Amino acid sequence: MALSTREFLIGEWVCVALCFAITIARLAWKFLSSIVFDLGFYFPRFSLLAFYYELFPTAEKKLRLCLHIVTAYTVGAFFTTGFVDLFWCGPDIAKNWADFTTETSCTLANCVEPMYINWSIGISSELLVFALPFGILKLKALRTKDRRALLCIFLLGTATVIISTIRFYLTTQSIWSLETYLVGSAEIATQIIVIALPALRPLLGVLGRGWSRYSDSRIQSRSRQAVNDTKRIQQASGTNVSV
Repeated sequence: MALSTREFLIGEWVCVALCFAITIARLAWKFLSSIVFDLGFYFPRFSLLAFYYELFPTAEKKLRLCLHIVTAYTVGAFFTTGFVDLFWCGPDIAKNWADFTTETSCTLANCVEPMYINWSIGISSELLVFALPFGILKLKALRTKDRRALLCIFLLGTATVIISTIRFYLTTQSIWSLETYLVGSAEIATQIIVIALPALRPLLGVLGRGWSRYSDSRIQSRSRQAVNDTKRIQQASGTNVSV
């Protein structure tokens, strides 16, 4: 059955409207994903700061003051990042996905300045958070387990800073490349590992004791096997001599 001209035009306009809606949805998703991506790096830092508040003694006024300052800076960096992402192109947020007629239109995805700003304040916040354990490591009353946990946090924090620097370099090359997202995911995963380490200390202790028992049993088994082999060799040697 042949379509009439009117039906053909209606179908054509429906296809155009669908393409327009899909384009708008894709641009809106890109805008929102950029905000979630930038703000997602701060939540592990907040969790780590909460752990510091439980660990740092209240009697250490200077350490607590440094902790308050770093917390205030991190909170300010969080809101600054969100503000930059939302309002870089003006108070009309819809410009980030509605105005796509030209390549020079202002959108968060087309501007590199927000990326430089967000990464700069983010990496400085990260360095401050991971530098805080240096002050408490000097305390003599700190338990050995807590000292080791803080050292692990610092070492993994160094790895996080390195990964963040690599992500920034890849972002300057291509913000939407697969490598950028993979490195960004690795950075967030490393931060999650860092904040999970203190809570996993009992489990790590159980695993460590289990591994020690397993290693001891293997060593004892090998020792017994070596003794038995030596006895068999000696018995065989004695038999040959007697013959």
